[in-house]
Amino acid sequence: MSLSINNNSSSLVALEALNAAQTELSKTENTVSTGKKVDNAADSPAIYSIAAQMNGNLQGMTAVSDSLSLGAQVVATANTAGNKIVTSLQTLQNTVTTAGQTGTDASAMATQILSTLDSINSYARNATFSGVNLLTSGSDAVNAYNGTTLQTLTNVQGQTQTFKTMSGSDTTLVDALGLTSSSASGSAAADSTQNIFSSLNKNNVAELKTGNLTSNDILLGNGTTAGSTVTISGKTFEFVQSGASVSTATNIAVSLDSGFSTKNALSALVSSMNGAGVNASLNSDNSIAVYTGGTAPSTDVTGTLVGQSTSQAYAITGTTFAVGDGTDTTGKGGDKFTVGSTTYELVSSTTSLTAGKTTGGNVGIVVGANPTASDVAKALANSGITGLTASGSTLTYTISGSTAGTITVAAGDAATSDAAAATSGAASTTTPITADNGSAADQIAVGIKGGVTTAVSAIQSAITNMSSVMQNLGNYSNTLSGLSSYTSSLTDAVTNGVSALTDADMASESAKLTSLQTKQSLAIKSLTIANGQSQNILSLFQ
Repeated sequence: MSLSINNNSSSLVALEALNAAQTELSKTENTVSTGKKVDNAADSPAIYSIAAQMNGNLQGMTAVSDSLSLGAQVVATANTAGNKIVTSLQTLQNTVTTAGQTGTDASAMATQILSTLDSINSYARNATFSGVNLLTSGSDAVNAYNGTTLQTLTNVQGQTQTFKTMSGSDTTLVDALGLTSSSASGSAAADSTQNIFSSLNKNNVAELKTGNLTSNDILLGNGTTAGSTVTISGKTFEFVQSGASVSTATNIAVSLDSGFSTKNALSALVSSMNGAGVNASLNSDNSIAVYTGGTAPSTDVTGTLVGQSTSQAYAITGTTFAVGDGTDTTGKGGDKFTVGSTTYELVSSTTSLTAGKTTGGNVGIVVGANPTASDVAKALANSGITGLTASGSTLTYTISGSTAGTITVAAGDAATSDAAAATSGAASTTTPITADNGSAADQIAVGIKGGVTTAVSAIQSAITNMSSVMQNLGNYSNTLSGLSSYTSSLTDAVTNGVSALTDADMASESAKLTSLQTKQSLAIKSLTIANGQSQNILSLFQ
């Protein structure tokens, strides 16, 4: 090879080798740094394009996986509430079955049944997750702002699968289960139409307004004088003294001893009704739920359950009244008014009474000095005497029964007295019984008295319906679980595929890096040697 100062072919060869080694080394260092053999389109246009599409699918699969996880939680929430509801229905069947036993408080059972229905609705209303409720309608659910239909992504193309509510368009779950109907959004079961006893409704079940009765309001017949009566479904029930006959042969006796309580009287009435085939129940507030068989409870129930009341009016006359000092000694006694069996005596405001009574045991009625007839009447009426009212100087005394109440006057000697009471005619009145449409609790209580077979059948049907709901929820859960598992497996497969296409073999790249670093060093050494040849030419001319 000739030596030339114009051309150094060895240097050019060494330089080319160095540049080639440097280029390969730079690529290998980038591969080692990123871990990818295809990091951009320049590395491999075809593979980069395929990998980009696959990475896009991976991002979509992440969204699908999140959607499936959300859907699974919605279904799990509904499933948890559903299990509670099934348990409540099973408890309800036990309650209804127990209600059929003799001696059971039908009113208490009815209240318990309605409470259980409210619990079922409460479980359903609160089974909301991320604004979706699969157990009840959107209007009845709590915070179901996304409604009652679950839309879940199933693939990266954006396709979805729909999971619908269990109750359809019905307002409450117990409506959908067939236990109630016509419920308002958020309403209680007691405000709905009960379907547990499907033949009973507010028009053929009445609630007798007996809650404010006292024993004094109920008149006991003695065979000649009629007692208080109630007529339902063509049967008349009459209160009579024990051992006495009813006033009309066709009446059904409700026998009571003297001194009876209101509760005892109403319990006896309900027992007589049930014994005569008229289903009835005594409620906790002393009202009575009863089956009338009619269409308008307010007219289907007749009678005078509240006994006869007789009033006598007394006009107090006189201009001077004796006002005593409570000692009842001669010359110091006040005018005395005997009302019923109690004597009341006019006394002054300075009188010292013992337990409200004078020395002689009369009840003190405090009046001012020189009282008028109206003052005396008002003072007597305000003393708390039962059945006594005043209008001006006229006292009206009303008592239960057919005999008018009496008031007698005895002049006192504390001063000259012209007090007297003029009697007017007695007025006799009777108060008819009132009845309203029976509530849901009334209907259930009456139904229990007639037998619980229908109710048990209705609840068994509800359990069957809810079991179908749980089956659907189970299918939803399995579907979402399967899709989630498939999406996870597919994500792994695509991830492995992208890795196979773009990831570098780091062991191989490590060896290649070492080789290229060696080549680079050798190329630099070769270039150094080649560059030294020009110095050899100078030595020829020394």
